[in-house]
Amino acid sequence: DQSGQRPELVWPLELGHLAGRRHQPLTSLSVALELLSAEMTTRREMSALRERITSALRQAERRARRVLQVREEAVAGASEAEEDRERGELVMAWLHQVPAGATEVTLPGFAGGEVTVPLDPHLGPLQNAQRYFARYKKARRLRELAPRLLADAEHELDYLAQVSLQVDLAEDVADLQRLEEELVEQGYLKPARRPRPPAPRRDGPRTARTSDGHVLLYGK
Repeated sequence: DQSGQRPELVWPLELGHLAGRRHQPLTSLSVALELLSAEMTTRREMSALRERITSALRQAERRARRVLQVREEAVAGASEAEEDRERGELVMAWLHQVPAGATEVTLPGFAGGEVTVPLDPHLGPLQNAQRYFARYKKARRLRELAPRLLADAEHELDYLAQVSLQVDLAEDVADLQRLEEELVEQGYLKPARRPRPPAPRRDGPRTARTSDGHVLLYGK
């Protein structure tokens, strides 16, 4: 090839028009063909392994980006936590003024004025208040965990980008196999199914022993 490290062509005679390219004389044409065949096999193996790893990385990256987006949206929604707490407290303070089956209610605010509180018409006043308190607790917990959750999602994307670069830079099958093993350990890939070696061939007849101790020969 262009690097001068891997065989690309085999020819039985000196080719004048390729005199400028690096070449290596060998003892026979058959040896040269064996080397070229081994190189082609290695290239096919590398190509298949590289595609297997790259495909897994693409899928993992799509999942990681979706997770990051969902977490960012959840963190943004958690900014309304204090509003949910206040709505729940208002409904609890004015339970007797909350009509059943209403989709919203306007109540006196704690700081003055009036506050309109959306309601679930399928829930009673107390259940609506409890729903707001549950949302508040969940949002508060999410807000506390937000830095770590976002950092974890971003760290995973960075890791996948680094592995993808290593795949591009891999020079041999061993490099790709090490990356494959790492991704299997991390749960991004399932273990590859390696072909089983052929069963050893049995020469001669097979034997079996009867219940009375006689040896039987069968087969070829």
